[in-house]
Amino acid sequence: KKVLAYSTISQLGLMVMAAGAGAVNASLFHLLTHAAFKAGLFLAAGAIIYHFHHEQDMRKMGGYFHQNPVIGIAYTICALALAGLPLFSGFLSKDAVLIATYDWALSKNNFLFMLIPISGILASLLTSWYITRQWVLVMWPREESAQEKREIKFGIFEICISILALFSIWIWFAKIPLDFRESHFFRHFPIGPSINHWLGYILSASSVVLIFFSFRYYQKPKAEKELGFMGKLGLNHFYIESFYSQSLIRNFCGFVQKIRHPDAEVLESIEQEKHLAKYIYRFDSFLVDGFVHILTKLTVALSQSSNWLDNNLVDGVVKATSALVNETGGRLKEMQGGRIQQYLLVLVLLILLIVLILNLL
Repeated sequence: KKVLAYSTISQLGLMVMAAGAGAVNASLFHLLTHAAFKAGLFLAAGAIIYHFHHEQDMRKMGGYFHQNPVIGIAYTICALALAGLPLFSGFLSKDAVLIATYDWALSKNNFLFMLIPISGILASLLTSWYITRQWVLVMWPREESAQEKREIKFGIFEICISILALFSIWIWFAKIPLDFRESHFFRHFPIGPSINHWLGYILSASSVVLIFFSFRYYQKPKAEKELGFMGKLGLNHFYIESFYSQSLIRNFCGFVQKIRHPDAEVLESIEQEKHLAKYIYRFDSFLVDGFVHILTKLTVALSQSSNWLDNNLVDGVVKATSALVNETGGRLKEMQGGRIQQYLLVLVLLILLIVLILNLL
């Protein structure tokens, strides 16, 4: 289960990588296919652990394919889908993810961006190696493994895992097993065009080669020997759990223990912190809150004054000017009644006024 759990982390990493490169639909497609074959692998792991009487060390297993061929075949199908081999769903979605990320990196014209799809390619190839190792350790018969009677049955384990294995085959996702562009998924969630489909075929060929060498390497019994640096690093899960347990969890538990059972020094520290808290509370209540209240009242008063000035002074001037213009316009309008006699009278009066002014000058 730990192997499959770490595999799930790497597959989620591929999905996040594709989403970050803008290929969200390819990421969702891999999430869809991964749900089927990874669920099948986990259920198969549970059935295998149950069969070996809750033993979880793969090095103590072996020969399960002979003992239960139904789950063995279903597990193999899901494992090949995880490895991304053709004719299986993982080939379609993993190719879509890696090719889309590769196209994105090419568009950036910077080698540093190319490190992102390269890391995804290496993780994909590494998947083929370790899933083959798991298959050999669990399924392949070994001299030290217990040889039990072959048992072909269709119980709840076999039925559920077989259904998930069927959904790990390409036919449910695409018409053509070697081209993800023909996927039913991308008809509703389209993906951008690409000319780098050669990458998927090279990856598949490389995965087949790695599966072959991994099978040949792990099927031969090996004498116990001291682990090297990389072996210890992998066995201890990159020391992540040790870091959590030694630094974080231990310190947190020690802190909780002091809180639950405080000594004299802790009690004194708590009393000092209480006094400090009282001073801080008073400072906040009287000074900070008082300043905020005064500022609030001042703001409200200024707002009310501004409102009065706007309503009475500004609006008053505007309204008075508007009324004056309106009244002037009304008076001038009366002078244009459309009568010629009035126009002639006004003209004669203006002429007389002009003559009078000229005489005075």
